Amino acid sequence: MRIVEVHIEGFGKLVGRHFHFGPGLNLMLGGNETGKSTLHRALLALLYGPEEGEDPLLESLRPWQDPAFHAGSITCVFDNGQGFRLARRFYPPVQATVH
Repeated sequence: MRIVEVHIEGFGKLVGRHFHFGPGLNLMLGGNETGKSTLHRALLALLYGPEEGEDPLLESLRPWQDPAFHAGSITCVFDNGQGFRLARRFYPPVQATVH
């Protein structure tokens, strides 16, 4: 499985951001406080969802601009060419949908 695209509607300092990933190794480069760790946490939260006991972490990553809008989606493709888009909303009511 390969991550193709990530759309962050709101996660920490990342708001309305699209990230595209090519085949092979993709590097995230940037200075301090540019959102590299936030993107990493967003990828994990989008793929695996919130777990019990993780509420403080997700709470700390609410969007800075609009705390009520905490969501995103991730698009993945398998080796056979089939793929899916998983969208998650982290604010109540928490929701996940697969397209």
